[in-house]
Amino acid sequence: MPRGELATTGRDRAANAVGRALRDGSDQTAAVLLLAMAEGYAESGDVAGGLDLARRSLDLSDADEETRIGALDLAAELAVATSDFELGTPEALRDLSVSLDRVAEIEEQLGHDVEAEAAHRRAAEAENHYTIITGDA
Repeated sequence: MPRGELATTGRDRAANAVGRALRDGSDQTAAVLLLAMAEGYAESGDVAGGLDLARRSLDLSDADEETRIGALDLAAELAVATSDFELGTPEALRDLSVSLDRVAEIEEQLGHDVEAEAAHRRAAEAENHYTIITGDA
């Protein structure tokens, strides 16, 4: 079977699994699956698809904190990487920066120094974009 068909088949199976988890009322399972799919999409070069899936994972309110932090971190990373500031508004950029700083604080509390540093760096990038757009220093 051609490689492209395998990916599509795998993606279809994953999407079906998310649908089943949602129908069964398992937001946690659906969120984890969406996050895994988001990472896969991003790694395969479909950053916009990965960002969309990470955002969908964040919409699931019954997911645990660790999953939500992972989804927020990935969504922020992909948004900064693609300059997808659909976000686009200065307020959204400021919110992104603040959220990333919060992720960094949580990572620090958990003893995840490398992840905390990465979140701080992404927060600074979002703040930089905010400054460029608004001219505020």
